[in-house]
Amino acid sequence: MLALAMVALAALTQTPDFTWSGTIPTGKRLTVKNISGDIRVEPATGGQATVTAVKRPGRHGDPDDVVVRQVATADGIEICVLYPGSDDDGDCDWNGNRRNHRHHGSNWDNNDTQVTFSVKVPANTNLTVGTVSGDVEGHGIRGDTEARSVSGDVTLTDVVAKVVEAQTVSGSVELTRVNADEVSAETVSGDVDFSGEIRKGGDYDMKTLSGDVTMRIPKNAGAEISGATFSGDFRTSFPITTKATSRYTRRQRIDGTIGDGSARIRVESFSGNVELRELGTDR
Repeated sequence: MLALAMVALAALTQTPDFTWSGTIPTGKRLTVKNISGDIRVEPATGGQATVTAVKRPGRHGDPDDVVVRQVATADGIEICVLYPGSDDDGDCDWNGNRRNHRHHGSNWDNNDTQVTFSVKVPANTNLTVGTVSGDVEGHGIRGDTEARSVSGDVTLTDVVAKVVEAQTVSGSVELTRVNADEVSAETVSGDVDFSGEIRKGGDYDMKTLSGDVTMRIPKNAGAEISGATFSGDFRTSFPITTKATSRYTRRQRIDGTIGDGSARIRVESFSGNVELRELGTDR
């Protein structure tokens, strides 16, 4: 146990392999792109954003061959991870392009170094963070946020923004105490769980292919509701003025209104239950 404690302490006090600090101009965006490893986001204490990265050796390859790069773009600041074999032309444009595929090929397999990012952002900073294999977690964010993973969970807590987007392929999405005009949460394999405010005129879209969708919203919320599930149940603790319902084969669908109907809510699962609950209850 002592040995494990010493290892944990060493991890906490490890000197970062990469550090960047700077100001993100109004209207610009801070983007952090990881490949293998987690991303943690928290509020900054001052007016500058700070990004640190720590490499963790795997079984193959030299961590020194894995490069963390910062570049200025027309959209703001991008920070990314480049593995051996990348076409290094000085930018970070691997997401969805040939680099992303090469990272999943033999070059990446020969170096399984993981990189963990710690991101601190001041209020009113537009933020995009994403990783291929790892979790994304954030709390206390006060700005438009896009958080993505391919294989991992996305968890955001205490977020105030205009737009919040959270997406993963294999993992769950959990949004807690989120207050935004537009919220989108989506996964292919996992649950989607939202609790937060419903703003007048807001737009809220929660979707999973295999898993449950649960929304916990205030008792006085008002929205047009569109809900659907193929092989699950639709449940709500709200009195819904129903416009249309249908059940054929195994599919359930409901369209209706709660409160003043000023916002729009879409909740959908192919294989799982869909629930609307009153915030602060489990019923």
